Amino acid sequence: MQTAEQLDHLERVVAALVATTSDADPSTAVPTCGSWDIAKLLKHVGTVHRWSTAMVAELAPKRIDPRTLDLEIPGDVSDYPSWIAAGAQTMLTTLRAVDPDAPMFAWGADQHARFWARRMLHETVVHHADVQLAIGVEPSIPAEIALDTVDEFLDNLASAAGFNPEIANLAGDGVTIHLHATDAPGEWMIERTPDGFTYAHGHGKGDVALRGPISDLALWMYARRSWTEAAFETFGDTALLDHWIANSAL
Repeated sequence: MQTAEQLDHLERVVAALVATTSDADPSTAVPTCGSWDIAKLLKHVGTVHRWSTAMVAELAPKRIDPRTLDLEIPGDVSDYPSWIAAGAQTMLTTLRAVDPDAPMFAWGADQHARFWARRMLHETVVHHADVQLAIGVEPSIPAEIALDTVDEFLDNLASAAGFNPEIANLAGDGVTIHLHATDAPGEWMIERTPDGFTYAHGHGKGDVALRGPISDLALWMYARRSWTEAAFETFGDTALLDHWIANSAL
């Protein structure tokens, strides 16, 4: 997906998040986000949107501390959906105006402005799914987005070791995980190596294989689905799936 397409998807996902939460009880627990409720989730999303916007607007060469920004957080949590909508408009305008290839700070490997368009898309997609699960709605991520959700996660995971040291536990002696989407052209071979892990697109025989719809595979990667759910088929050593999820949080 090109950056312009990612931003078009992001605009739609933000609108869906706002619509989903506008009538929801802000105190509703969000089990997929630990102790968070919907209000806490929305505060996080709105903060990350504004933080990334501030950095992209300056093409910041290093991380800006979000605590130094005026985030205009509403005093009434019922105003969080409209606060997110307003912040997202500024974010989208800023991201569309900047050269995607402009160098700048990013916590991932891709040190360019385009990192933030892609990151904000998947950040928002996953948290919209969190809210849907919290209110009893089954999330379904469009295949084009979900395929890149898996790729983006794997592209950035090694770079996240600074804030999740457990990622170092993903190193291994060559064991492999095969992910196979059953409703979209997506397959991944993940190999745990002494230096960490690598991944490639394509078919192969893994020490464990996980097959399922691409939306569910994307949500499994973010620990929002379990391989034990009916949507999935598994073959091989499923303990490797548990180990991956236990050590790969972003």
